[in-house]
Amino acid sequence: MEPIEYLRIVRRRWPAVLLLVLIGVGLGWVTAPKSKPVEHFNATTSLLINPERVNATVGDRPAVTSRSGSAASLQTAGVLAETGEVRRRAAFILGDTAPEQLVGVVKATVDESSGVLEITATALNRNRARELSDAFTQGLTTLLDDQARAGYLKQVEDANNRSLRLDTQVNELAAQPITPLTEPRLKALQTQAATARAVADDLQALGPPASFLIPVDEAKVRKADQGIRAPDSVIGRSVMLGLIGLAIGIALALVMERLDTKIQTREDAESAFGLPVVAEIPKVPRLVRSKHAKLITTADPGSAFVEPYRNLRSVLDFQRIGSELDADLDDQEPGAEEGNHVILVTSSGPSEGKTTTVAELAALFGENERSVLAVSADFRRPTLHNLLGVPAEPGMSDAMARNGRDPGFSGIIQRSPVSQVRVLASGPPVENPARLLIATRRFVEQARQVADVTLIDTAPIMAVNDAAELLPAADTVVIMARAGRTTKSAAQRAAETLRRLGVPTASVVLIGGRSTGGGYYYQSSYKYSYEPEKPKRGWRFWRRPKAETPPPAVVDAPEDDSVLVASGSTAADGTASNGRRQPQRFDPIREKTGERS
Repeated sequence: MEPIEYLRIVRRRWPAVLLLVLIGVGLGWVTAPKSKPVEHFNATTSLLINPERVNATVGDRPAVTSRSGSAASLQTAGVLAETGEVRRRAAFILGDTAPEQLVGVVKATVDESSGVLEITATALNRNRARELSDAFTQGLTTLLDDQARAGYLKQVEDANNRSLRLDTQVNELAAQPITPLTEPRLKALQTQAATARAVADDLQALGPPASFLIPVDEAKVRKADQGIRAPDSVIGRSVMLGLIGLAIGIALALVMERLDTKIQTREDAESAFGLPVVAEIPKVPRLVRSKHAKLITTADPGSAFVEPYRNLRSVLDFQRIGSELDADLDDQEPGAEEGNHVILVTSSGPSEGKTTTVAELAALFGENERSVLAVSADFRRPTLHNLLGVPAEPGMSDAMARNGRDPGFSGIIQRSPVSQVRVLASGPPVENPARLLIATRRFVEQARQVADVTLIDTAPIMAVNDAAELLPAADTVVIMARAGRTTKSAAQRAAETLRRLGVPTASVVLIGGRSTGGGYYYQSSYKYSYEPEKPKRGWRFWRRPKAETPPPAVVDAPEDDSVLVASGSTAADGTASNGRRQPQRFDPIREKTGERS
C-alpha cells in the first residue's frame, strides 16, 4: 500500500483519530500538576577501602584475620548502609530526626572493580542532603569500626587464652618424671606454647585495626535526576498525550479499515461488483433533505446535488447508443431493443437509494422533453408514488384483483406533477407478487412503443426474487450501492446473480462514496448558474461598475396530456390509431446531426 493510501484511510476515519487526540489532550489537562513541582537534591559520598587496613601485617603474617575481613567486605558494607542500625546511628548524629523518618532516603551503590562504595542521600534542599549523607557515612564507618574492634579484642582474648592453656599443660607435664615416652610430647607442647605467646604479643603490638572505609572527599550535591517523566506544564503534557492519542488513533484507523467489510469508495465498489461505477452520487446533507422533502431535481434544478444524476442520465443514454450500434454492426434483429429505453434499477439490499434514483432520473429524462413511464415494481415496500406525488391507489395490485389474468394496466397510469412523467403505481403491498411480476413484464414490453424511457423500481435483488423476474424486460440494469451500508460480500453475490442471469448491460451507482481522487466532489464548492454577476469591490473597479445581466427567459414546453396506451398503430406523421399524437422517441445521434423523424 502506497503512503498516500494511509493518508486517505486516516482522512476517512478522522472522527476516531480526532476523538483519541481530544482524549489525550483532556488527560494531559487533567493530570498536569496544579503547583510547581518540588525539586530534590542528591548528596553523594564516596568511600574507599583503607589500604593500611588491607595490607597491615606483622612479620610475614596478615594482621587482619578472616573474621574481620569478612565483616568489612564491600557488599556487607553496602547492605549495612541501608539497615536499621546505621539509621539509628545517623538519627543520633542528626539529633532532630527519628530513625523511622530516614527509611528510603539513602541508597548505597557498590563498584567492586574499583573498590568504591557510594552513599547517596536525597532531600528537598542542598544542606539537608549533605547532612544526611554525612550522617549515614559516619554511622556506617563507626559501625564497621566497632565490629572490627570487637573482632580484634576477641582475637587477642583467644590468643592469650590459648597461650595460657598451653603454658599450663607444659608445666604439668614438666613436673612429672621425664621418660622416653613423655619427652617428645613435652617438646611439642613447649613449641606450641611459644608460638601462641608470639601471636598474642603480635596482636597486642599491632593494636586495634584502622577504619576499613575512608571517605574520598566531601559529599557532592546536585539536583536529583528524576529520569523520563511527563512534562509538568499543562500545555506540555497536553501536547505529549495528544500526540500519543494521535498515534493510537492512526493505528486504530488502520485496524478499522482492515476489518471494515462495507463499501466505502469507488475502488471498493468496482472491486466488489466487478462492474464499472458509472456515477457517484454525493450524500445529501440532512438540512437539504428536510428543505426539499421530495425531489431535489424539481425543487432546485440548479442544485449541485442534481448534477451527478444528470451525469448518470447521460451515461445511460450513451450506453443505449452503444448497444444499438453493436446490434447494427452484428446484423442482429433488434427485437426488444426497438422502441423506448427500459432501465431497471435495483440494489443488493434495502435502503440503498434505488427508489430515489428512479424518481430523480424520471424528472431529469422529462427535463429533456422525453416521455417517461415510472413503474413501481417494488410490491412489498412501495414508496415511488410518494416521491413522484401520486396516490398509491389505484395500482397494479388493485387491477390484478379486479381483472385477474388480464389486468389492463394502461387504464391506471397516473399523471405526475413532474413534467413528462407518468407513474404506474404498485397499489397496496402484497406478500406474493408472482402474478403481478409476470403481468408487469408483459406490460413493459408493450409500453416500449408509447414512451421514450421506462424506469422500473424493483425490490432488492438479494432480498427477494422480484427483480430477477423483470430482468428479461430491461435493456439496462443499474444496481445501487450505498457507502457505509452495502457490504462487499452482498455486492459480490448480487453481481454474480446478474452475470448468471445474463444481464446485457449492468452498471453500478455509488451513493455517499468517499472520494479517493480528490476531484469528484467539486460540486459542493462550484455551482454554475445564470445569476447576475455581483460587482467587484476594490479601488480598481469602482470607476467601471458592470451592469447586471438579467437571467435568460425560460419557456416551458407545453406538456402532453395524452394518456399512455399499451397498444396501437402509428401513422407516418406520428399520430396513433386513437387520434392522439405519439411521443417522439429521443435519438441522440439524430439530435446531433440535426435529423428529425
